[in-house]
Amino acid sequence: MGDVPGCVSTDIYNEASGQVAWVWNACGNTQRARVVIGWGPDSDCFTIPPGSGAAYHCTFGNYGKTETC
Repeated sequence: MGDVPGCVSTDIYNEASGQVAWVWNACGNTQRARVVIGWGPDSDCFTIPPGSGAAYHCTFGNYGKTETC
C-alpha cells in the first residue's frame, strides 16, 4: 500500500448519515485504490478506469487517506 499518484483525487462530502469519499481517476490508465478511514472500516479495493470514479460511504469514523492496493 502506498500513496496514489497525483492524478487520483479524493473529495469528501459530509452527510447526515456519515461521510462519502469520492475517488476520481484522471490518470491515463486504470488505478486501484482504497479509502482508509480513521476509527472506522476501510473500503475494499476499487479498480477505477481512466476518467471514472468510485464512491465509498462511511457511517462512522473519518476519512484518513486514499492509498493504492
